[in-house]
Amino acid sequence: MSVFCFLQIETYNLKHEIESRFFDPLILFGESGFVFEEEGDEAETAGDHELQISRSLKVFNEFLNVIRRIVDLSKNIVYQMNGLY
Repeated sequence: MSVFCFLQIETYNLKHEIESRFFDPLILFGESGFVFEEEGDEAETAGDHELQISRSLKVFNEFLNVIRRIVDLSKNIVYQMNGLY
């Protein structure tokens, strides 16, 4: 029973971590912050998309690590349920 309590606490902690760390960056992904998008010269904006993607790679890498933790936690829950059977 203590193992299931720990798994439930870990699930709650992961949910809280995802909400606090990743909700804002992912909800704003792809938004420039302007109310109206400016149609400008392509030479001025060359490389802007690459810069935005490179800035978001850290968030995506951290999100991937959290997803791996979720997979490991899910496997552990299934193994514990299988152990009860």
